[in-house]
Amino acid sequence: MNRKFNCYICGSTNGGKIFSFKEYPAYILPVPLKIAPTIAKAELPLYLCQSCGHMQIPQPDSRIQELIYENYYNFYVVDSSEALVPHYRTPFIDFLSKLVIERHLSKGDLLEIGCSSGEKVELLASFSQSYTGIDPSGRINLAINKFPQHSFIQGYFPDAIPNKKFDVVVSQFNLEHIQDVRSFLSKIHQATNENGILIVQVPDCGHYLRTEQPNFLAHEHIQYFIKETLTILLRTTGFSPIAWGEEGASLIAAAIRTAPHEAELLTAQSNIQKAKAQTNIFNNYPDIPEAPLIFYGVGPQLYWLLSYYKGDLSKCDIIDDNPNYCLLYTSPSPRD
Repeated sequence: MNRKFNCYICGSTNGGKIFSFKEYPAYILPVPLKIAPTIAKAELPLYLCQSCGHMQIPQPDSRIQELIYENYYNFYVVDSSEALVPHYRTPFIDFLSKLVIERHLSKGDLLEIGCSSGEKVELLASFSQSYTGIDPSGRINLAINKFPQHSFIQGYFPDAIPNKKFDVVVSQFNLEHIQDVRSFLSKIHQATNENGILIVQVPDCGHYLRTEQPNFLAHEHIQYFIKETLTILLRTTGFSPIAWGEEGASLIAAAIRTAPHEAELLTAQSNIQKAKAQTNIFNNYPDIPEAPLIFYGVGPQLYWLLSYYKGDLSKCDIIDDNPNYCLLYTSPSPRD
């Protein structure tokens, strides 16, 4: 598939593929064994913008995206993974407390984009005068039933939002899924009061470089941020970062609503060098013995390892301590 490159962050057409899988499962998280062989596969390439250093998947496969969100996410069980708590949830809670202590976050009207079943309603409502949650999935009905005192909207932002502005907008793990991410943030800008605050959390691809992990790709993730490229996105859409969370597996930022600024690409060369270093890790062939083996941990790193493996997978076992996980993998397709 030929993919025309256009950077979602800075608009440049100067970019190219840095690494890819020829056929990558549309959904790499656990599913029932009878479903696993039917999971669709497609090429999953990662492109690098040579102007700002942002990594992205250009023109994502619409068929794959539809299958993920309408079918495969019904099997999502990662909420039960204990690994998410210290790496993703706890840092977010700590960051909110920091904002309150530093008086960046005052009580006002708060909008949570992607509230799902309402896991964070009580927490966010405690920092706000009024809480509104929006989510397109039917899981929002769980939140509606549990928190009748708050406002919920089943639909997509911004189309389903009434003509209302908010003092605080929370977008947790949304931006990496959105193709026209600049337009999305511009619409958040329109829905935010003057001097209002946007709080965002996205996976940090810099974490994979720092910890020398080779694979972070997923079909549903279109944008792959590092701190520098998220900063460019925020500033060009009218948000000036005022606080950052601690360095870790995700980027957490609070940004105040300002006027949009032109892209500042002074750090582009550094961003590009980081992406090239990640490419070297990805392409570093692991020496895996052809013998009975035990692999621990389900996820993208396992798929990357098995993509190199030439031995008999029927003699290997995969173990994970999450009771919702089981052996799901068949022999992966080779990479480019």
